[in-house]
Amino acid sequence: MIEINKNSAWFRKGARCKYSNLSVSRPIYFVGKGPGDKYFLEMAKLGDRILLVKVSGYASSSAMAESIRFTDKYISRFFSVKKDIIVLEDYANVEGADTEARKQYIAYFKDSGIFSAGIFYNFSPLFRISFMISKTLHIYDNYAHAVTTYPRAIDLALKLSRQKEPGPLCHDAPALPKNPVKKFNHRGFWGILEHVGKQAGNAIKLSVFSMTDKLSGFPVKQYSDELIKHIESIDWQKTGSLPENRYLFDHTDYRNAFEAISFIKSEIDTLMQQRDGAEKILRESESRHRQLVEHANAGILEFDFGTGKVISANDSLLSITGFTREEILTMDPMHLLAHESKKQIATLISRLRSGKSPVPGFACRIKTKTEATRWILLNANIIRQEQKPQKVNIILTDITQLKNAEQKLLAYQEKLKQLTVQLSMSEENQRRHLASQLHDGVTQELFVTHLRLNQLKKSFSDPDHIEEIVQIQQDLLKTIKETRSVTFDLSPPVLYDLGLQEAIVSMAKEIELKHRLKVKTYFSENLDDINEKTKIIFYRNIKELIHNAVKHAKASTIDIKIQNINGFLQIEIKDDGVGFDAADSERHNGFGLFDMKEKIDHLGGRLIIDSEPGSGTRIGITVTSDRYAKNLACN
Repeated sequence: MIEINKNSAWFRKGARCKYSNLSVSRPIYFVGKGPGDKYFLEMAKLGDRILLVKVSGYASSSAMAESIRFTDKYISRFFSVKKDIIVLEDYANVEGADTEARKQYIAYFKDSGIFSAGIFYNFSPLFRISFMISKTLHIYDNYAHAVTTYPRAIDLALKLSRQKEPGPLCHDAPALPKNPVKKFNHRGFWGILEHVGKQAGNAIKLSVFSMTDKLSGFPVKQYSDELIKHIESIDWQKTGSLPENRYLFDHTDYRNAFEAISFIKSEIDTLMQQRDGAEKILRESESRHRQLVEHANAGILEFDFGTGKVISANDSLLSITGFTREEILTMDPMHLLAHESKKQIATLISRLRSGKSPVPGFACRIKTKTEATRWILLNANIIRQEQKPQKVNIILTDITQLKNAEQKLLAYQEKLKQLTVQLSMSEENQRRHLASQLHDGVTQELFVTHLRLNQLKKSFSDPDHIEEIVQIQQDLLKTIKETRSVTFDLSPPVLYDLGLQEAIVSMAKEIELKHRLKVKTYFSENLDDINEKTKIIFYRNIKELIHNAVKHAKASTIDIKIQNINGFLQIEIKDDGVGFDAADSERHNGFGLFDMKEKIDHLGGRLIIDSEPGSGTRIGITVTSDRYAKNLACN
């Protein structure tokens, strides 16, 4: 039975910590209630977020479970925030704990989300060994710290409380490597376990001999020899509990040593089970990955930057390139590339080596074994180490058929544009022919009829007959005027006889008279070298755009500017109308605007629309001189 008030913790008596000047509050204790329990827990609150703990005796799994529930209730009751609490635990009177109790304690400390750090002090040599090996096995990670005395513990706690996250500060505990496992990577997992076993054996052996003075009257050498034999007999590669040596369990210190070893063995067993589970998952994942790679339609190639060689290639890659696997694995991947693609890939490799991400969906051409050319879509997945590329998985999708179809489609589109222009020219020829017939036939006949009526009028003396003839003459003149207007709309003679500039000026004057708005025209020099077909396209497009400005934009002023500058013919049409959303121009303007763009594109030019609701509209057309002066002249 534990004597509650014997060697009780200082914080059950003091109201303030003399080292930190923080107040002590809510002191309390817990006693294990199970049969044969010799477990006693004392705790108190220091300041706002430090929990003081002192444990005495031996902890069974049942006593540990009870004390965890007790601690949880204490924190919920007396701490305003149930997180980021720092534990200061005095181990001076700890006799030990069974393996299950240790696991319960570590799980509560790590997984409850309550504690940001734990600081243990007054460790015995054996407990210090157990703690340090547990740290080496990453059981405590960086949340637990071991120091020698309470003053050191409270000093570390105050430093940690001032940090946003608890760091791995530890005043007098031996320094731990940041990644102890990495040091033994070359020896494999079993090498690590072997190292841990030797570390535990050597450390405990030294500790046993150091107890000689304290254990006078005990057969120290016999105990130490038995203990070391016991450690050396452990098969670290097999899971399972260690056999108990009841002879060595008679003394508490030796029993603690065996229990510490048993705990370490159980943790190593857990790691082994986790490793086996992870290896099983990894094997299954690798098997699925291998099947996906081997049966993928895309070619997959793994390249090692260090050796500059191909590591692996799937069957689809062999099918695409025509090479055997042996040939692929021994050749420089750059030899697969067509000449024009090598520079692109060299740029991509340079980009990868500088730490940048690859360009997704990179299209290039490769050469097969038979020197045939194929188009592939290249995607790369980079494996980096310390920001440097180590390996790259390259996925090559054969897009040759898609590229061929694309080329055919582009050719069809170009033919369609040519047919559209030819249709426009054919339509223009029909317009011109019809206009000629109206002008030379119908209009002339109507004018002759007007003259004959004028002669007939002179032969009549009856005023009523004369008035009737005059009315007929006026109707004929009106018809002649409308016929001329229709003739001009069909095919303006001024465009063919005098050129584009005069035709635009004539059209502007007609629109001003007809729609009562202002149309301003601006021209630069050298517009005479525009070929006939281009003049017709420009004239029709300008007329369509002005018609839209009059009909839809409700403009009061329209500016037309045509310039021939540095080999570029630039046309700008601007109005002060209501404007519209240029982003939706194609959706709202239908075939008319599409037809305009197609014809301008056929000339090698571009059409740009700049408009916003309430801000008017500006439309620009730009074509290079070699297209409007030479190329179309040959069509």
